[in-house]
Amino acid sequence: MMSPGGPVGLRVLDRRVSTRWIRSSRAAVAEVGDELLLIGRDGSVQRLDDDGAELAREVLLFFAQPHDEAELMAHVEMLAGPLGERRQVVLDLLELLRDTEAVEQARDVV
Repeated sequence: MMSPGGPVGLRVLDRRVSTRWIRSSRAAVAEVGDELLLIGRDGSVQRLDDDGAELAREVLLFFAQPHDEAELMAHVEMLAGPLGERRQVVLDLLELLRDTEAVEQARDVV
């Protein structure tokens, strides 16, 4: 039976499923002095230094186990205090780690 709003009895959930990320076994990460190099599968190299390299090291360690974005933010805030506008830096780093495949979507264990 259909109603103007869709099937009768169908309840639409308005919550987003959080993607969980984990460090990729294919991750190519190299340390050169204080710098951290992320080598993408396409051969591109992203160089992080200073605070960016330190943050990336911490985030990669954190993703040894599956976590979602909210858990990552809570972890970084626990270490660095309230992020405020710096939250975007962590989001940008997560995007870079995904783009270089240093982290990948965690598979559900059945």
